[in-house]
Amino acid sequence: MYKSVLVGTDGSEAAGAAVTHAGNLVRATNGILHVISVVETNAKSFRFGVTEVDEINRRLGDIVEGVVDEYRESGIRVEFEIRRGKPAVEILAYAKEIDVDVIVVGQVGADHEQFAWVGSTALRLARNADRPLIVVPPTDDDRILTSSSA
Repeated sequence: MYKSVLVGTDGSEAAGAAVTHAGNLVRATNGILHVISVVETNAKSFRFGVTEVDEINRRLGDIVEGVVDEYRESGIRVEFEIRRGKPAVEILAYAKEIDVDVIVVGQVGADHEQFAWVGSTALRLARNADRPLIVVPPTDDDRILTSSSA
């Protein structure tokens, strides 16, 4: 059914669950896995200096490279993209450019304090996606919801 799967990752545990789910979908269909990671550019990002931005870019590259290597070693076709901008906007744009069948993201990502119930990127994707979207919950060990944040 899903021959072309796009998964967004930010290196969080929730994104790891999404990557695993996306990999399983691709394995089942002998399809292609597209991995995207977005360096967010917003007002907060301007507080970082060049050294911090370079470190963020390097770490993001390491995350994506690790995913790509893992799946390529298991015989899955993998493509990747690293972009700058607003994560939901860039994920949707890339999904349209490559015409994927489905987008997969984690329920809660790196910015979980503000949107603990689903995640701001997942929420924006759900509101604006023009193709199926799978939002993967974290494993029981990864859940961040507490009685005070629910």
